[in-house]
Amino acid sequence: MRIFNFKVLCRAICILGIGLFLANCEGEDGINGLDGTDGINGENGLDGENGENGVGFDELSKYGSITLNISGTRADGEAFTHDEELKFITNEEGANYFNTEGSTLTFEVDRANSPGVNVNKSAGSAAGFYLEVTDDSDFGDIGFFLQNYTILSDDLKLFTLDTYVESGDKSSSLSVTDYSFDTTTNELKCSFVVEIENERTTGNDMTISATIDVVVFENINIIRR
Repeated sequence: MRIFNFKVLCRAICILGIGLFLANCEGEDGINGLDGTDGINGENGLDGENGENGVGFDELSKYGSITLNISGTRADGEAFTHDEELKFITNEEGANYFNTEGSTLTFEVDRANSPGVNVNKSAGSAAGFYLEVTDDSDFGDIGFFLQNYTILSDDLKLFTLDTYVESGDKSSSLSVTDYSFDTTTNELKCSFVVEIENERTTGNDMTISATIDVVVFENINIIRR
């Protein structure tokens, strides 16, 4: 008969308990290792293609322009000179046309500094003229205007011109030179010089020189035969 060894049993139980205790004990986390070296940046991708101009942009700028040189004295007494090309037709009816009555041609042309300008609503900077010509040399009624025309100066000042001059004004002079009109292409060329005494938005004298090189539509609705 085998004698039960109580000591052996106790020793086995102790060993098993110690093993279970050690298995359930977790040590503290070690110190974080050093960061790895950053990878090399990838190569830039190819540039995308340029987008097309919005609908109507090219249409509004393909009929020529009015190039302005404006000089004078601002309301604060500072002299100024300003140059700009206005190349967008406005969305006002009759702003880029001529009509014929006998040997007389009548032109009415507006140009703006940005697309979508409406002269009737005084939105955006614009310039324009009215010109009546008989037999290609005899000038009748003439008019020239600047509307809501804002000038930004290098000294961070701005001012807006709103002026209209027509032939016969006592406080101004208006002349047209270098006139030509091609009846095949409807291309009109001429130069305006406008001299204004005490221009109403500056209170000082001002000179406007305008070079006209435009293509105009024939307004057949008002031709008289």
